[in-house]
Formats: sequence, structure tokens, C-alpha cells
Amino acid sequence: MITTVLFDVGQVLLTFDPEPYYQTRMAPERWKKTMDLLFHTKYWQHYDQGLYSEAELIDAFLKEAPELKEEIDLVFSTYMELLQPIEKMDAFAMELKKNFRISILSNMPEKSEPYILKHYPFLREFELPLYSWRWHRIKPDPEIFKIQLQRLQVLPEEVLFVDDRPVNLAAAEALGMTVQQMTTAEETILQIRKKLHLDCTQD
Repeated sequence: MITTVLFDVGQVLLTFDPEPYYQTRMAPERWKKTMDLLFHTKYWQHYDQGLYSEAELIDAFLKEAPELKEEIDLVFSTYMELLQPIEKMDAFAMELKKNFRISILSNMPEKSEPYILKHYPFLREFELPLYSWRWHRIKPDPEIFKIQLQRLQVLPEEVLFVDDRPVNLAAAEALGMTVQQMTTAEETILQIRKKLHLDCTQD
């Protein structure tokens, strides 16, 4: 029996899709190089793991591509503004809280956690949230899922995990959790309702 709904944050509860945002703010060839460097290398993963401070991360990027300093500075001065509530997901999570435990398991760097908690108070309503930088592990490492299960004192079969990335869902499912991929808010809410045997006629 599912007792707990475990949410990712980025692209589930809050938007975070930097590539199209910066595509309109950089020259095409520089945009591709910047996005590849910042979001498709080990560095950002290490940032999410709490292995780099923001200053150390910026230094690492500038050593790799000093010619992209302007673009790197732009990203680091604005990327948290991309974290915006996904319509309907906040209200739905609060609705679930009436009958289920709700929690968070998110790959997130240190600087982002206080920002989102300050700007989006509904995130304070989640029980024992796990932000990856504090534990020096990131999804899809099975150990970070096991850590959160232990913190919540639940069995995998008692958890419904919601994430946008198939690789993370596969890791959770391999441990025995029920999973739901985030697509649109409306479709995701509908599928969660079905898996929790809730009324599917509501928004």
C-alpha cells in the first residue's frame, strides 16, 4: 500500500529548463558550447553533490573555457530565476498531504535550497526533504534513494516516486518503488490519482 509520495523538484514541482531560456540570450555557437560545458559535463553533477562551491564551479568552467566568461557569468547570475512553480503541482501536492505523506528527493546545489524555500513556502510543507548537496550523492545512485527511505522509515513498496528523468525512475523502480514520469501537470496528476486510487474527475 502506498503511503508516501516522493517528488523531484526540478521540472516536477518547479520549472528548470535552462537551454531554451539561454538560447535566446546567446549567439548560437556560443550558446551550444556554454550549455554543453555547464550542463553536460561532470561539473554540474559535482555541484549538485556538494563537492564544489559555486565559486569553485565557476573557476572550473573558466579554466575549461575562458572565452565563455560572459556567458558563464550570465548563467550564474540568472539561473535560479528559472525555478518557478509548475501550475497545479503545488496545489496537488498539498491536496495529497491530507491523506499521504509527501517528501522530496532532488538533485540540487547548496545555493538553490534556501532560495526555493524562501520564494516558494509550499516547499516547506514536505516532510524530511532530501537535497543532494547535503548527502554528496545524486540520483540515479541507488544509495540516495536508500538514504531517503531510511530517513522516512518506509519500505520501497510504500512509495510513489515522481520524476521527469527516465534514468531516475528506473533506479527507483529497481528498488521496488512505484514510479510516475512527469510530463504535463494535468497528465501527471491524472496518473498519480489513478495509482493512488483517488477520484480522477478532479483537476
